[in-house]
Amino acid sequence: MTGYPSPFDFDEVVTIFPSDMESDPETATLYGKRGVITGMILAEEAGEWYYTLAIQSGENWCFFESELKSTGITVTAEMLYAPRDEAVLRVRVNPETGEGTVVSGDPSLFRGPMPLQIDLEALS
Repeated sequence: MTGYPSPFDFDEVVTIFPSDMESDPETATLYGKRGVITGMILAEEAGEWYYTLAIQSGENWCFFESELKSTGITVTAEMLYAPRDEAVLRVRVNPETGEGTVVSGDPSLFRGPMPLQIDLEALS
């Protein structure tokens, strides 16, 4: 298996499809939706690549290559995520108590996954 090229590239938009593998009901809710490849590893035991996808909600999910189909679309990080200056949180820490106070930035940007700023379903 070593040297087997990945059929998908980083930042490629793919569509999630069922495969012959058994999946859990939560994964099945993602069938037909799109995601962007943010990570990959060759799973030699399985004989195929395993990918991490960012989906519209900002959550990350993992799928085997047999569960993905290419859309032919590639995006950039700038298209997906909020500009860096909007995603910075500055905190002043009290050295006596160790407690922090937000000085600038929006703490709500850091609660849970950050939704992608483009609509993956609308890309063509």
